[in-house]
Amino acid sequence: MAVGLDEILDSVYRSQKFLRAHLNGIQGDQWDWKPYSACRSIREILVHWAEQFAKDDASLHSALQSATPNVAVIQRLMKEAGLRDGARYHQQYLDAPMDSLFPNGLPVGTVLASLSGEDNYHAGQIAFIRLATDPGWDWVKAVHQSPESTEG
Repeated sequence: MAVGLDEILDSVYRSQKFLRAHLNGIQGDQWDWKPYSACRSIREILVHWAEQFAKDDASLHSALQSATPNVAVIQRLMKEAGLRDGARYHQQYLDAPMDSLFPNGLPVGTVLASLSGEDNYHAGQIAFIRLATDPGWDWVKAVHQSPESTEG
């Protein structure tokens, strides 16, 4: 059985949920901490994410600029942005073969599947910062006991 758009988007939604769960319990001083000057802070990671998935979402960009962002609001706005983005992809590519070309010349299936990898990469960056600033942080608990863990 071939993997279709719905299966790929489901994977993207799961990886976005995993990324958002890494924000649970974040402390104020963790938003802008960097392990090295060349690295991004958690705030910069999320601004980068928002530039990719929520370019026109002024509320998410504004919420990320707060001195200590409200995690629940950030998570909600990220979820809404991801769902809007997925709906747009669904509308544009529902009937397209996954090997048809995306505007950048790569196959649609490859581009959309890579979104999950990007979210997981950013979750890893956030996990590194969380553990570096709080060695007792339990990422398993944060991810699996997330308020979203019972949601779709």
